[in-house]
Amino acid sequence: MKISISIVVYKPGIKLLYDVIARLRKSVSRLRECGHIQVCLDIINNNPHDDTFLQLKAQMGHAPENDKLPVTLTESPGNIGYGAANNISIKKHTGSDYHLVLNPDVFLESDTLFKAVEFMEANPQVGLLTPKVVGFDGEIHYLCKRNSTLLDMFLRSFAPRFIKRIFAERMAEFLMLDQDYENIISPVQYPSGCFMFFRGDILRKINGFDEWFFMYLEDADIGRRILQLADVTYVPSVVIHHQWARGTHNSLRLRLITVVSALKYWYKWGGIFSSNP
Repeated sequence: MKISISIVVYKPGIKLLYDVIARLRKSVSRLRECGHIQVCLDIINNNPHDDTFLQLKAQMGHAPENDKLPVTLTESPGNIGYGAANNISIKKHTGSDYHLVLNPDVFLESDTLFKAVEFMEANPQVGLLTPKVVGFDGEIHYLCKRNSTLLDMFLRSFAPRFIKRIFAERMAEFLMLDQDYENIISPVQYPSGCFMFFRGDILRKINGFDEWFFMYLEDADIGRRILQLADVTYVPSVVIHHQWARGTHNSLRLRLITVVSALKYWYKWGGIFSSNP
């Protein structure tokens, strides 16, 4: 079995990234106890010649042959976007049985990969697994969502609190709070992008991410496209810990990128007040 993993970085925090990779190595070690499984990690830098990435490259660029998690560091042509950078890895590993797209601020538990593979092997109809996401404070992040509309995107990302209170019932439906997050949920129309465990052949059939989306909403888009071929399923036994930073709230540039992505998503899929199936 072959599993490829991609992490896209832009001006990464070196210590955080080291810690993420250390936890990933432990999860890979647990997985490989089950048999002969090849796992490799691609770190794709979207800010070429960044000093912090050069530091990382100097320390990690030559993994020993017996390393349980060989690491390849790749510089993209420029800041080409999140989906496009992940596609560099996806297109390289055409023989992978599974491909994991992982954020550089996500910590795996020692059995995360083992349980993900175990579930996918037992459920061949599932093309994408999305995990239980827990914050560093121990609180569950409710990140399973239904198809977005422009209104839902505005409410979630930009609306002041009093507006969110008015639309609380709608937001609860959007976040699938009518479902039990302690049990398997399927289908999930809009999975979390911080940990996306794809079945390799399904991911290749849809040609990876739509590179029209520079950043944000590429996870909503790929969830819809996966569902045209296979199931997208939330599996609570697969647990990750996410150091979640809502960058959109703190940066005008990221707000503008979010708006552009939302308009592209609406143009592609439709839906201002209600989503199309």
